[in-house]
Amino acid sequence: MPLAALSRPTLLALSLGACAMPEESRMTAAPTPSRAAACDAPATAAARPSPDAARHDLLSHAVTARIAVPPDRFAAWFAAAPLERLLPGTADLPGVTGTAPLGSLPFPEPGARRLVCLADGGTALEEVLAHLPGQRLAYMVWDYSTPAARPIEYGMGEFRFAAEAGGTRVDWRYAFALRQDRFPGSLGALGRGLFRLAFLDTRYARFMAAGMAAIEREALAAAR
Repeated sequence: MPLAALSRPTLLALSLGACAMPEESRMTAAPTPSRAAACDAPATAAARPSPDAARHDLLSHAVTARIAVPPDRFAAWFAAAPLERLLPGTADLPGVTGTAPLGSLPFPEPGARRLVCLADGGTALEEVLAHLPGQRLAYMVWDYSTPAARPIEYGMGEFRFAAEAGGTRVDWRYAFALRQDRFPGSLGALGRGLFRLAFLDTRYARFMAAGMAAIEREALAAAR
């Protein structure tokens, strides 16, 4: 059947079916760090090349929070905060259970890499692209093995920080590049639209909202 003959509800149903995890693979929020499994990097992980990030067809979502912690204290805390405390996950998407450094550069120094372990047993690689303490942190994530990320080639994340009303304004933007050899990315602009409707502005938006809430909660607790 030609794509033009498919109704929007039918296309959305196809997208949901392709982007969603199987029911038996769905995870609840990540376990607390004390119960998380060890995150061990395989010997080959550090040598895996990062993808070409020159594409201009990325799809992004953003969230913002105003956190009642002075910028200097927030910046120092955020740079050292364990990722598993900041990304608890949702009922749809697994949270982070731990990280393992890859190479000698400390995180978040530009060029630093680490393995990110997820609550469903999946992993991803993360590399810092830019870090201006108290102002900006940009990073790339790729080589996802979690089932929910099957259509994704890589992600680009960015945090921006600014002083606001005695606290810190945190802007977090995350963008995905879809695999062009796999549905829905193989459908071009139409597939990107389906991905946004079925995943980015729904399931991933909830994941980011949960992450920002955790960042605020942890930052306030650390500032007491």
